[in-house]
Amino acid sequence: MTSGNINNHQKEAERIQSVYSYYDSTQKVQIRRDQNNRGNQFMHKERIKAIVFLLNSYGWLPFPKSFKILDIGCGNGGFLGEFCIKQGAEPG
Repeated sequence: MTSGNINNHQKEAERIQSVYSYYDSTQKVQIRRDQNNRGNQFMHKERIKAIVFLLNSYGWLPFPKSFKILDIGCGNGGFLGEFCIKQGAEPG
């Protein structure tokens, strides 16, 4: 990796950190992101229903205990851990 790429990655990390600092300091944004927000709860349930439908259509549910899933994305993996437990797999 060149020093230019490293510099770009550092700038992007700083930009992301700045955006999330703004989110954390702004009450209006906090309310929109709150897990107790009924709209967020609805979207969460709809997302789970869609994922279950897709996984069922491929015959991948329930997950066997030895099933391994790699989570690549944003967040702390809490959604995937909760989802796996509900579908019969153990998060690891």
